Amino acid sequence: MFGGRDDSGNPLDVVQKYYPETYGTEDMFPILFDPATGEPIAQFVNAQTDIWSDRYMLIDYDWLPQNGPCANIPQVPDRPPGGGGGGGQNAAPLNPLPEPLYGHAAVALESKGNIIPPPVWPEGPYCYVFILGGITDSGVPTNAMRWFNVWQEPPEREEGEPRAGDYSLVSEMPIERAYHSAFVTLPDKLTDEPWRIVVVGGFDRNGNYISQVDEYTFDSVNNPVMGSWRTVASVPEAAAGQAAGWQVDDRGTVYRQMCGRTIDGYTGSVYDVLENGSLSLAPTRLVPRGWVGATQTKVYNEFYTPGGDFYIIGGLTQMGMDTIVEHYRP
Repeated sequence: MFGGRDDSGNPLDVVQKYYPETYGTEDMFPILFDPATGEPIAQFVNAQTDIWSDRYMLIDYDWLPQNGPCANIPQVPDRPPGGGGGGGQNAAPLNPLPEPLYGHAAVALESKGNIIPPPVWPEGPYCYVFILGGITDSGVPTNAMRWFNVWQEPPEREEGEPRAGDYSLVSEMPIERAYHSAFVTLPDKLTDEPWRIVVVGGFDRNGNYISQVDEYTFDSVNNPVMGSWRTVASVPEAAAGQAAGWQVDDRGTVYRQMCGRTIDGYTGSVYDVLENGSLSLAPTRLVPRGWVGATQTKVYNEFYTPGGDFYIIGGLTQMGMDTIVEHYRP
């Protein structure tokens, strides 16, 4: 979790990581085994609960098989939520953002499960997060795209001395954006389909809603860090706080903008944008609203072509805040 605002509306540079209970060591049983191989893969613990922390905690490997009469001797000491890491080492604090930020978007590119065959060292495996746009403490939207390596352990340093060295500036978007949407399209080595990040909607430094759909294409599937931007198209209704996603159908890869706040109010329109820049207005109209939460689940047909089920959650309508959850299947 990167940045945001506190109860007083002040922008934050805080970075936190979520640790599920299987990172703990208080109890040795039960151990979870991989049903395919029979190898241990994780361990439930007795007293430690799921936690959020602003520290990089080293993984505890006490579930690994041991030599000797006891198969599960703890290898590392127990640790409190904010304390030391595995092997008795102190967990380094996560580096904060280079500057306070809110209204931004973040997407992850992960090799595991997404690339066949997966890349091997030194090109992989990897899990990178890209942080795009947002409003800085100056109150102005930025066009920066920054790179964060999820698996890179921060250097050891004294408490209170975090450095903002983890967030490399990769590129600049064609336009500053805040309260926009971003999503990742998956690569395919067989068809030379690259990783892409697509950015939709938002508003610029002058408060104008943005209509253009921008696409960042990475140069490498095995090491997706550098690439180039292009503007794919502009939708008829510029919007912010919208939902967005993608799918593959008989037209090819389709980028989709759904709902959002426009200059004329809230919209329920769904726009399909093809990679060649052509546009179409979907026949289905959703509940007009903006500032929504949204997620996408991928479904597969008999040809294992990714499709898309979209869920639009909450947000604001002309009547105020709502609790509607809407399922959209194109």
